[in-house]
Order: sequence, then structure tokens, then C-alpha cells
Amino acid sequence: VAAMVANFTRPTKDKPSLLKHGEVVTFFHEFGHVMHQVCTKARFCEFSGTKTERDFVEAPSQMLENWCFEEEPLTRMSGHYTDPSKP
Repeated sequence: VAAMVANFTRPTKDKPSLLKHGEVVTFFHEFGHVMHQVCTKARFCEFSGTKTERDFVEAPSQMLENWCFEEEPLTRMSGHYTDPSKP
């Protein structure tokens, strides 16, 4: 079981919560930790998820972060909030 809790920009009366680029990077980084935990095949929990060597803990998160700096993934996963056809 894994959960991700985050503090992002709140919506206002005039517009929805629009994530800043740094928040998107944070979301993908933390989601990397979630995926690391969910996809583990370790027999014992003390050897899974974030309970591994420091370099290995960050590997999935840093790989997902890279998508936030590439045009193609950003275009695929985002759009203008009033006109989704616009990147």
C-alpha cells in the first residue's frame, strides 16, 4: 500500500488549480517513490520501496522527473485549461 500526499496550488473562484512547473516536477518525483513501493517484489518490507540504498531510492523518481523537461511528454499530458486542444 502506498499513498502520496502533496500541497499544490489551490483553486480560486475564477480558475481551477493550475500546477506550476515545479509542482509538476514534484508530483512526478513523488509518484516515482509510489511506483517504487507498489512495484516491489521484495519479500520483506524492510528491503522494499524507500528502504533501500540511497542512490536506488531516488532512481525511479529522477527518471520520472525527466519527463517534465521534455516537450513530447509535456504536450501529451497537458493542455490549456479553457481549450484542451491547445498545448
